[in-house]
Parts: sequence; structure tokens; C-alpha cells
Amino acid sequence: MGEVETTNVRSVVLRTGDGQIVHIPNADVLKNPLVNRTGHDGRRRSSLNFGVAYGTDLDVAERLLVDAAASVEDVHSEPAPSAWVASLGESTVVLELRFWHDHPIRHQVRSDVAHEALARLDAAEVSMPFPTQELMVTGNLGSSWGAHPIEERTDS
Repeated sequence: MGEVETTNVRSVVLRTGDGQIVHIPNADVLKNPLVNRTGHDGRRRSSLNFGVAYGTDLDVAERLLVDAAASVEDVHSEPAPSAWVASLGESTVVLELRFWHDHPIRHQVRSDVAHEALARLDAAEVSMPFPTQELMVTGNLGSSWGAHPIEERTDS
């Protein structure tokens, strides 16, 4: 990611956010076109995913997310924030929240939206479970459990 500094007969020259200069050969650009994530007016769309428990009222959770994004000062009202079911995970229903903001302040806006969304989900007692696994041990562990100490080895 970076800003296009210049183009020439051999490459596209980008300046990354940390100041590095990157030369992308034109042949690579033709095979894998660049994506302008800032748009023509300096706006950018961001997405955040939230995993909520199965059994959650999804309409309520989506409305909480949209309202949270809309309440953040630097989120654009047009196009309006939106949320929907993005996927069904093993332990959660994944909701995606999308919103638009100005490119230069993208990190702060994303953070502000995440804080606000998490606070609203928490206040509404929407469960956001962590993935879990069940481990089943079979067989006879008997008295041999822990009976094999680590042997110290010395090389001479």
C-alpha cells in the first residue's frame, strides 16, 4: 500500500505509509492491477467483523453495529454504514460492518468504531464467544501418568 509517486516506461513507483519507495514493474501491474483504495475523493470504505453467539437476535445486533458506526463523528453518513451476516463460523455468526471515512484518518476511525461497537454489544449483553475445543482422552492412564521423568543427558 502506498501513494503513486510516478510512473515510467519500466515501473510504477509507490511511496508506502512508512516512507519506503517501491518500484512495481509494469509487467506485474498488467498481470495484477493496482487497487485504488482511497477512491477519487480521498474517502475509504472499511470493514470490521464481529462474531456473535448462535441464537443472537441478528437484526438487533446488526442495528447496534450500524448505530455505533453512525455515531462516530468521522464516519460519513453517505453511503450510510451497513451490517449483515458475512459467514457462519464454528462457534459464532460473523457480522460484517462497513462504513466510509476519510483516508488519512482511517486507523483512528476504525479504532473509534470498534470501541463504540464493542461497547454497545456489551451493553446489550450480546455474547461474543471465543472458539472452544473439547479434548477427549481415552485409554487407561492409571498410575503411569507422570511416571516417566525427563532423563538428563550429557554428551561426552
